[in-house]
Amino acid sequence: MKQQRGFTLVELIIVIVILGILAVTAAPRFFDFSDQARSSTIEGLKAAVQGGSEIGYARGALSGNAAYPVGEDLLTELNITAADIDDDAYTGQDEWVYSVGTATVGDENVLYITLRSVIAPADGADADDIIGTNCFLSYDATDAGNPPVIITTTSGC
Repeated sequence: MKQQRGFTLVELIIVIVILGILAVTAAPRFFDFSDQARSSTIEGLKAAVQGGSEIGYARGALSGNAAYPVGEDLLTELNITAADIDDDAYTGQDEWVYSVGTATVGDENVLYITLRSVIAPADGADADDIIGTNCFLSYDATDAGNPPVIITTTSGC
């Protein structure tokens, strides 16, 4: 009677390598980290906005006018130009979209910023569209003498 020996070491290694290759190619289809990436980007933007706001306040204090930047003035403090951020129709090239105030409130001191990737191409860049994404940052400097209220909403990212 002939004895069975099982698999050789080479055969086992080949099977493990093949399974590893299949796992690496199939895993991204099952795990989508884009939501987490967008949420983290909005949270990172919050830190940049807080820093820019403090820099704007410090510059104002040095010139005798201590006030936090309001509305689009914050973008100047962050050194963001029209090439970096867009408030016009969808072009597919700009990473960020912003708007000041909303149709319902109309407050020109509240700045809303979101990622271009969460806005539908048909939507413009008004604040109501940005708020509708549930993936945005709001910067409210209504009272220029007090620190602004910076809120991130990431439930829709």
